[in-house]
Amino acid sequence: MLYMISTRQKGFTLIELLVVISVISLLSSVIFAGLNSARTKAKDALIKQEVREFEKLVALEYLSSGNYLKIETPQSQWFNSGGCGGGFAGGSVYASNAIELCNKIVANATPSVNNFHVGNSVDSSKYYSIMVYLNNGNLFCVGSSGASEGSIDFNNLGCWSNP
Repeated sequence: MLYMISTRQKGFTLIELLVVISVISLLSSVIFAGLNSARTKAKDALIKQEVREFEKLVALEYLSSGNYLKIETPQSQWFNSGGCGGGFAGGSVYASNAIELCNKIVANATPSVNNFHVGNSVDSSKYYSIMVYLNNGNLFCVGSSGASEGSIDFNNLGCWSNP
């Protein structure tokens, strides 16, 4: 009796391996893109929460001194990655809290020349604006006239001047 000896080796061909690798890399790129988007949204949510905390700090200052922005030396100031140390002073008991919170906001915000604003262009004893550039490209603003998110026109009324 003759027996046939199989010369075929067990395993996968090169084409099969390449197809599996390409499918895995395609799926992983889709997953990583989704994770990056989720990371940006989470960071923006954190920034919004910190801005809301800063808004509460401004409200406490108003209750204490009758002026919304006594915690801030100039009437209106932008902060960036250089930090917030020189922006808050005066007779405010909340200045150290404002510096700490401002530094957290600046650290998480979109890196730019001016990424976090505290002040008001009209009258800081009656109105306030707190603005920050989010990582999604929008400008988030809370103030005495409410809150908004999106592209803000600095020439028109709204959160920028809080009439």
